[in-house]
Amino acid sequence: MNLVGLNFSQIPRIDVPFRFYIMAALFAVFSGLYIAINAPQIWLSRWSPATLSITHSLALGVMAMVMFGSLFQLLPVLCGAPIALGCRGLVIFQSLFVAGICALLGSFNGMMSPLIALNLLGASLCLFIFILLKTLVFNAGGVQTKRPMMLAVICLVITIILGLVMLANFSWAFASLSKAWTNLHAAFGFYGWILLLVMTVSFQVIPMFHVTPEFSKPSRLIPWLVTLQLFALLFSVNEMAITRPLLAILNCIVIGYALVALKQLRQRKRKLPDNTIYFWQFALGSLILGCLLVLMLPWIPNTLVMIWPMLIGVVFGFGFVLSVIQGLLLKIIPFLITLHLQQHAMNHPMGMGLMPDHYSLIPRAFGTRLFKLHVVTVIFMVLGFWLVQFSQLAGALMASGWTYLLVHIVLASKKYRQIHQAIART
Repeated sequence: MNLVGLNFSQIPRIDVPFRFYIMAALFAVFSGLYIAINAPQIWLSRWSPATLSITHSLALGVMAMVMFGSLFQLLPVLCGAPIALGCRGLVIFQSLFVAGICALLGSFNGMMSPLIALNLLGASLCLFIFILLKTLVFNAGGVQTKRPMMLAVICLVITIILGLVMLANFSWAFASLSKAWTNLHAAFGFYGWILLLVMTVSFQVIPMFHVTPEFSKPSRLIPWLVTLQLFALLFSVNEMAITRPLLAILNCIVIGYALVALKQLRQRKRKLPDNTIYFWQFALGSLILGCLLVLMLPWIPNTLVMIWPMLIGVVFGFGFVLSVIQGLLLKIIPFLITLHLQQHAMNHPMGMGLMPDHYSLIPRAFGTRLFKLHVVTVIFMVLGFWLVQFSQLAGALMASGWTYLLVHIVLASKKYRQIHQAIART
């Protein structure tokens, strides 16, 4: 089955991405509750245990979990190359990864040795990265998607190496690492791994799901420009006179991507209301705002130097990344269910009439409520910069919204199983 150059013949079982999506929703609920309880400590410093815990709970437990799950689905479709991890390998990887995240959060809060997290995260991520790189290098086609995805994975490798080195240093204190290395870890994690992967996916899913023109060839060079700037930052990490203009150029490039993507969405042929469009627009607007906040860094007063990066993190993390994730889940989950049911129905042609409508799996009204709840959550989280009680409320709203989404993912999975069995009976 091929559609617009996409290959659907080697897609994995539907439970493969869904197990990651459900685990990500559970970590998101935990993160919301953690914010609600520990909000006063989160705004103290970006290096406080509470801030480190919530940052890595979201970055690893939610964002990376969704991205890893999506890669199992996207690589076979976009590059014609399934990730050859196997059922047992998949269970081992996810179990080690989840245990590693929990151990990392425990180490930040003084509950266990960081060596446990170092071993668990090192083992799980090295396993996944090795298989992923092997798949991309030797099996993947689709050059337009393969190359920028390779850039994202390379940035992920650097992010992991920097993180593991700092975690090891946290245990043994073998070197004096400056704050610039923490900034570099965050830069490669966000601009490199997360943003490059979102860019690569958006080049495919925005035209496919929203019937827009294809992204232009110049715009597809943006991931390469972002990667070039990141490596320039890497080789000038302790030279503030150089890193500041490089960081400014990097954020201007990212703003350029956001404007191009917004233009694509405005040119969509299907003008019907779509909550995924609203999530994309809100996410891209937040991305522009976050970049502007970064550009303002040299001019902020000294009293805000410590907490300004946390405000940037909230805008980037909550406003951009979580918006993209929730919007894509609203679109991807029903798409995957109908895709797998269609393939199943090919062996049972009489069951084609049982195929569900996307909005019967995840209702449009739910998407509308989820979007409004998410926007209010982000606004309250930003207001927590001035009054911490808003952050507590934002945490409670976040936990509620993701619980709401988790219930609908489970219900959609249950409906998939029911229809799958009904098709088989025909």
